[in-house]
Amino acid sequence: DQINMIKRASVLLLAVTALMITFQSAFSHSVTPGVPKISASANKKSFAPGESGYITIKFKTTEHQKIPKDPPVAVTVNGVSNDGIEDYSGEAGDYINSGKIRVKFTVPSDAVEGSKINVMGFVKFGYCSTDDGTCRLAKNNYSFNIKIK
Repeated sequence: DQINMIKRASVLLLAVTALMITFQSAFSHSVTPGVPKISASANKKSFAPGESGYITIKFKTTEHQKIPKDPPVAVTVNGVSNDGIEDYSGEAGDYINSGKIRVKFTVPSDAVEGSKINVMGFVKFGYCSTDDGTCRLAKNNYSFNIKIK
């Protein structure tokens, strides 16, 4: 009984490994040149405590890359509140044509005048090759400072 169980577990492990290799190779035959870079900045340099603003995330793609709307872009925000991504679904087609998104945020109401807040987080997004249609997922970090007035 124990030997049969070990044989079954081995076969299952081999099957799962083969499936993973097949899945990985199916998604790695892309000519998409590298993961797009991102940049992030606030709509202004200084904010009052409790004030709201926007973080603009710009995707730096090559001429052979596009950022799809699906899966949706996900943004984490630390240092200020994340009040949500502005709706970008109204752009024509299946891709984010503007190459950027905006995230609403609010500065903490107890932020100290004259201090700086490091706004940081990461962006999860898909990117696709316009050459062969292959898409992948990426996650890039960002960081910038805002001044409290």
